[in-house]
Amino acid sequence: MASLLSDTTLPLTVSDQLNAMLSGWLDRHAPDGDLGDPDQPAAGVVTVAHAHVPEVQAFCAEWDMTVTRGASRDGGHAVLVVQGRQLPVRGFIEITSMDRR
Repeated sequence: MASLLSDTTLPLTVSDQLNAMLSGWLDRHAPDGDLGDPDQPAAGVVTVAHAHVPEVQAFCAEWDMTVTRGASRDGGHAVLVVQGRQLPVRGFIEITSMDRR
């Protein structure tokens, strides 16, 4: 059996980290798996480094969320408008707000 250390030699991608955090958030806020009414979508705004935009887009696509770029005055960051079912959007906004720098 391989050791835990050898199983985790590669760091998690941004998408993997977001996926794990959102899954944990949803386990607490939607233990029954109800992600909200698909006919009443939610939207939120996040700012991410330009280098992370493709991974954030991939992560959002996995959760059936759409991403639209907004206007940004900072050359190093992108403003993203995220839309989708209520709880995944709310959870994504909350978990990304935990790591503001």
